[in-house]
Amino acid sequence: MNTHPDRSRIMPYKGLSLIEILVAGTVLAVISVTVAAYAFDASERDQIQTTRLKLAELSKKIDRYDHDAGKLPLDLLPLTRADDGGPWLKAADLTDAWGNEILYNRGPEGEFEFELVSAGPDEADGTPDDIKMTF
Repeated sequence: MNTHPDRSRIMPYKGLSLIEILVAGTVLAVISVTVAAYAFDASERDQIQTTRLKLAELSKKIDRYDHDAGKLPLDLLPLTRADDGGPWLKAADLTDAWGNEILYNRGPEGEFEFELVSAGPDEADGTPDDIKMTF
């Protein structure tokens, strides 16, 4: 006669089934993807805002150059040189949040307008996500 109780009746459930593991893994994967997508989107929004602020600051430097020299610069290099009362900028100030060069488009001769352009998140010029500011 066996005096020990049947273990299957005391501990009928031991460990997780494959279905339970798959369900838990799927839930974790969905949560991870959602959090990652939100974090990526927030990071991209921050980079766009940083680039807009850089373009606005750069426009102030161009206006200062215009005021001091009496004309808009032909390109952005004079703003980084020690001549003409500068330097006002470092070479790193001429790049957007993605490390790409900020483009400077001067208006027609005699007009004091210009455009600053960043290639934007896709880092390709001439696409809809370009960040443009006209001054």
